Amino acid sequence: MSSDYFSRLTEEEKNILKHKGTESPFSGEYNDFYKSGIFVCRACNSPLYQSKSKFDSGCGWPSFDDEIPGAIERFRDTSLGRIRTEICCVNCGGHLGHVFVGEKFTDKNVRHCVNSLSIRFVDHQKLQQIILGGENLWFFQKKLKELDGVYLCKVNKVKKTIFDHIEFINKTNINFLKFYFNSKKTTLETILNFFWKIYASTNFLINNTNRLLILCNDKKQKLTIEKMILQKNKILKNPIFFNILLYEDNI
Repeated sequence: MSSDYFSRLTEEEKNILKHKGTESPFSGEYNDFYKSGIFVCRACNSPLYQSKSKFDSGCGWPSFDDEIPGAIERFRDTSLGRIRTEICCVNCGGHLGHVFVGEKFTDKNVRHCVNSLSIRFVDHQKLQQIILGGENLWFFQKKLKELDGVYLCKVNKVKKTIFDHIEFINKTNINFLKFYFNSKKTTLETILNFFWKIYASTNFLINNTNRLLILCNDKKQKLTIEKMILQKNKILKNPIFFNILLYEDNI
């Protein structure tokens, strides 16, 4: 657990995230809160929960029936004389609350009971979305999450309909990297430059056998990326092969 993550917290936040305290029931700002967005760790800003997993359990604390994959770690807790499962942010170790199974509140039958002071909400309206499609992009998931202002970075298999837009050498290894970013904290240019630096250094572009597909939310994003690629190809020995598309389907 790094003290750097907790140095900027208030005493109330630090009491929970660092010292494993608990806020009073029905007192937290996110107990009765249902806007569309994501919830990140208040200490380190790592994405923890999507708003669609939040539900009203009536327990007095924010409740979620699912987590963002890889975001939460669990520990055995016997502090109250009974066995519970503590949940913490996997990135900084900050205490979030406890998880309970078998209560049948939702179909997933899981309840993450989380302190409001352990999390912070990020509205989807304040986020931009980018999707990168290509071969073996799993490596970049952790790397991009390290950038300040990048949230909900995950890799999934690409739908077969995507193949109508671009030809890949080996379609069996195709997946897509989807993430949201806050343009007030970082820029699209910063993210793509970071991505291309890693991509080139890992020899994915050797012999031009690999290509990338970038799916954009709007025309402004598309124009920005096209200009960046033109500039990159002027200075690179091996041109970057990209297909840049506006894509609205929920992939």
